[in-house]
Amino acid sequence: MLAQRASAGPDVAGEGFKFPPLAGPAIFPSPAAGDLFIQPWSSGRRWDDVVGDGPWLITTETVEAVNGLKVVNPSDPELAAFSSALRSWLSKHGAASVLVRPDRYVFGAGRASELLSRWTSALR
Repeated sequence: MLAQRASAGPDVAGEGFKFPPLAGPAIFPSPAAGDLFIQPWSSGRRWDDVVGDGPWLITTETVEAVNGLKVVNPSDPELAAFSSALRSWLSKHGAASVLVRPDRYVFGAGRASELLSRWTSALR
């Protein structure tokens, strides 16, 4: 594992290992909700390191900035190295958007407006 990590290869969790999904009020029932979000690599960089801490809304929709939530569009030229993996994940789950919690578990996937509404309610 240390050699794999040193070579900047994919995480062990990305190699077929699956954490059990979470459930409860901080998960919005939808595709992949409660699953650990993907961790793509590109040129020795991990997605987490590029996008940073906190919750993320990864979306192909146009969304206004939301306080405390990083809004990310896979079309952003700065994220080109990860665009394919993000778009593939969204397509696989039939979603235009995914909201990822700070612990990197999927809060929910679907339309951005509904995810934002449910996220706001869950935080209250």
